Amino acid sequence: MNRVKEVKLDKEQVCSNAPIVGVDLAKGSFKASLEGCVRSFTNNDKGIEQMLRWAKEESKSEKLLIAYESTGAVSRPFTMQLIKRDTEWVCLFPPALKAFARSIRKQVKTDKQDARMIEEYARNLRTLGRLRTNPYVTERILELQEIETTVDMFKQQIVRIKNSYSTKELVANNQRTMEKVLVALERAKEETIERSMEVISGEERLKQLYELYIREPGVGKELARYLVVYLPELGHYRGSQIAALAGVTPVEKSSGTMNAQRHICGGREKVRKMLYAATVSIYRCKGGETKQFLERLLAAGKSSRVARIATAHKILRILNAKARKLMEGIPIS
Repeated sequence: MNRVKEVKLDKEQVCSNAPIVGVDLAKGSFKASLEGCVRSFTNNDKGIEQMLRWAKEESKSEKLLIAYESTGAVSRPFTMQLIKRDTEWVCLFPPALKAFARSIRKQVKTDKQDARMIEEYARNLRTLGRLRTNPYVTERILELQEIETTVDMFKQQIVRIKNSYSTKELVANNQRTMEKVLVALERAKEETIERSMEVISGEERLKQLYELYIREPGVGKELARYLVVYLPELGHYRGSQIAALAGVTPVEKSSGTMNAQRHICGGREKVRKMLYAATVSIYRCKGGETKQFLERLLAAGKSSRVARIATAHKILRILNAKARKLMEGIPIS
């Protein structure tokens, strides 16, 4: 009989019993819901300050828990403002919130209803003991994520232009123009990566983690940077938790006599893709624990895809153990 393992929250992850404020973010403004009462505020420093003051007065509490959806470019500056004000916050997964609304048959969708739904969903998660904060995301990490988003944008533009070369013939003038654009994009990408590395080098803890990751066989500069920026929980969570967070844990699907093949899904997509790509470079390594592990799986008849996913899982768990030792001041062999 299969047993479901109950994942316990770390002490740092446990949310307080502070009143929950559900926030539906938009670019110019946002709606905040407290006990079903909804107010609208401008999405800037002044509006956030007004929202916090209003919520404290309404709840008669100095501590608040702000819950909102993860929306990337919009939620990141909002998170930074909450961190500056030392306010507890929780960033919720949009598909999970949408599934919750569908499960309780909430068909009306307005900004007010969304704010109320976020508050209700966060309260439900806290009742179940599954509402988690993320104290490992700092202002520096958010700044790095903004920079890396720009790097990704340059990469996409470069790929799009290069693909156009292979699909159609360009006249001479157009070709020279496109080549100049490519050179400019490549230069801008490299300069942005350098800026990201400057931020990492400027903080001792991030620099130590980056140097620790890059020493692992198969881990290159880009993967090490991605782990620092997009997986700050590395070294804080248990191995099974961090593997699930990165999306390299095969998910079980069984019911009755049916026992379907397990597949990886979810997690941090960018980290997962980079880890999978890193397993290719393992083949070129002269030795090491991960290469022996990969060769042993292939010799046992495992498919290349299964072996590479398992190797990515192992790389992550090794780095997680080493990062934890580094934070605890234990010498790393």
